[in-house]
Amino acid sequence: SPAATKQQQSKEFEAATALLEKSARDYDNNDALLLLAELNFFSKYAYPRNYRNAFTYYNELANKGNATAQQMIGFIYATGIGNIVERDQAKALLYHTFAAHGGDTTAEMTMGYRYLLGIGTDESCDDALYHYKNVASKVIDYYLSGPPGGHTPPLSKVRLSEEHGGVYGYGASVTTEKRSRHPGGSEKSVSIAEILQYWRYLAAKQDMDAQLMLGQVYYLGTRSIPRNFNEAYMFFHQIVDKVSPGGKIPVKHSKVIGQAAGYLGLMYWRGEGVKADENTAHKWFQLGVELGDSTSQNNLGMMYLDGIVVARNRDKAIEYFKKAADQENPNAQVNLAMEYAQSEASMPLAIRLFTKAADAKHLLAYWYLAHMNEQGMTPRPSCRVAVSYYKAIAERGDWLNPTVEDAYAAYLKNDKESALLNYMLAAERGYEVAQSNVAYVLDNDKKMLDHLPFIETSKEIIQGLDEKESAFIYWTRSANQNNVDSRVKMGDYYFKGIGTPIDFEKAVSCYRLAAETQGSPLAFWNLGWMYESGIGVAKDFHLAKRAYDQALNIDQDAYLPVKLSLIKMYAKYYWEWIT
Repeated sequence: SPAATKQQQSKEFEAATALLEKSARDYDNNDALLLLAELNFFSKYAYPRNYRNAFTYYNELANKGNATAQQMIGFIYATGIGNIVERDQAKALLYHTFAAHGGDTTAEMTMGYRYLLGIGTDESCDDALYHYKNVASKVIDYYLSGPPGGHTPPLSKVRLSEEHGGVYGYGASVTTEKRSRHPGGSEKSVSIAEILQYWRYLAAKQDMDAQLMLGQVYYLGTRSIPRNFNEAYMFFHQIVDKVSPGGKIPVKHSKVIGQAAGYLGLMYWRGEGVKADENTAHKWFQLGVELGDSTSQNNLGMMYLDGIVVARNRDKAIEYFKKAADQENPNAQVNLAMEYAQSEASMPLAIRLFTKAADAKHLLAYWYLAHMNEQGMTPRPSCRVAVSYYKAIAERGDWLNPTVEDAYAAYLKNDKESALLNYMLAAERGYEVAQSNVAYVLDNDKKMLDHLPFIETSKEIIQGLDEKESAFIYWTRSANQNNVDSRVKMGDYYFKGIGTPIDFEKAVSCYRLAAETQGSPLAFWNLGWMYESGIGVAKDFHLAKRAYDQALNIDQDAYLPVKLSLIKMYAKYYWEWIT
C-alpha cells in the first residue's frame, strides 16, 4: 500500500541520514555534510525538504571554508527563503564574496551581477568585470575543449510567460513570441509529431528539402526533439546518395546537396554518430565547397589554417573564410575576424565581423568584443559593454551549472517548489530570464491566467517566502535589465501597492520609461489613463490623447480599446467643460 511504501521509504531515509551523519562527525567527511545539506535543500532522491536543516549543514560547512556552502548561505540571506533568517543583503554579499574567492563559479556570477547593479553594495563596473571575466574565461576554456568548432552551446532559455502568450497575454506583451498555449501538453506534442510525420512522408518520396530539414532537426535538436546523430546521418546520406560519382548535379538541387555534404563533413570531423575521420570530413567539405555551402567553406578554411589533411595555407584559409562570411556564417565571421585582428589596419573590419557574429550569439565573438572593449581597442570602449559580453558568455555557456534548465525541467514535471527554487538561484546570479520567470510564477496580479496548471495564485509555493514582495523585487531586477513588460509590471505594482507601498508617481515613471524608451503600447495606454484621470500627474487631456494615439500607432490591434478610451475621455472632457 502507499502508506506502507512511504513508511519503508522513511526508514530508508533515516538509515541513510544516520550513515551520512556518522561519516560527517566521526570521519570529518565534508562530502557527507554537503550531501546532507543538498538532500534537505533540493529534496534530492525525493528526500523530504527541510530548509532549516539544510541551513544548519550549509552553515557548518561554510564555517569550514567550503565555497559551495558559503554561496548557498549567501543565497538564503539574500532571499530569506525558508523563513530561517531575515533577508540581509550585507550578509549575503559577505558570504558570496568568500565563495567567489574560493572559486565557486555561481558565486562569481552573483558577485558580478551585484556589483553591476549595486545590490547590497556600491555599483562598480570594474569589480563586475573582474568577476564576470573569471566566469567567461572558464566557459570559453570548456567551449574550446570540445571537438573541432567547440562544444555545442546549450539551448536558449525558456521564458515561462511566453508559454502563455506573454506577461499580459497575446497582443499586449512586448517580450513574447507567439508560442503554443500548451508548452508541455498534448497540443504542442501532437502538432510537432504531425509535422515530423509529414516531413517523413515527403522524405520517403525522395523530397530533398524534407530530407535536409529532418537531418538538420535531428542534428541540431530542439526542446521537443532530442539530438539523434544516427537519424541525421541517415537523412543527410539519402541526399548525397543521389549524386553519382562524376555525375552532373542539377542546379536546383546543388544548394541542398552542398548543405548535406557540409553536415556530413562536420559529423566526421567532430565524431558525431560516426568515428572521427579527418580525411572523410575533408572529402565532404570539398563537395560542399564546390556547391557553395558556407559550412564547408568555413571548415575547409580551418583545415588550411591548421594544416589538417592539407598543407597549411593561411591565404587559402582566409579566402574560404571570406566566402563563408559573405554568406553570413557566424563561425566564418569569427575566424576571419581573428585573422584581421592581427593587423591594426584591418582592426575595424575585425570588429565589424565580430559584431555580426555576436548578433548571432556566437560565444567567441562575445569574448573578443569584451576583451577589445576592456583593452580600449574599439572606437568607443566601454566597461559596461565589456561586462555585458562577459555576462552573456557566462549565462549562455552554462553547461556545468544548468540551473535554469533544472528549473524548467521541474516546471514541466509540475514540481512547483523545485522550479521556483532553481529559478531564484539563477535570478540571484543575474539571469534576467530567471528573474522574470520567478516574478511571473509569484505574480498574484494575473487575471485570466489563474486556471493554468502551474500558475496557482492561491497557494504558497515556498513556505515563508513573501511572494508579493519577492515578485516585486524580481520584476524590478528584470526591468533593470531592459525587460519592457517587467517595467510595466513594476508600474502596476506601484499603482496597486503589491509588495510595495502605493506610489502613483513611481507608477507613472515606470510607464513613461517603458513607453518612451522601449515602445510599449500598454505603457502608453496606461500613461494616457493616468493623464486622463490626473493620478500621479496633473490632469491633461491633450497629453492623454497623445499617449493613447501612440499606443495605437505602435499596435494596430489596440484599435478597439484605444478608441473606447478616447470616446470616454472626450465625454469626460466635454462634461468638465460644460460644468
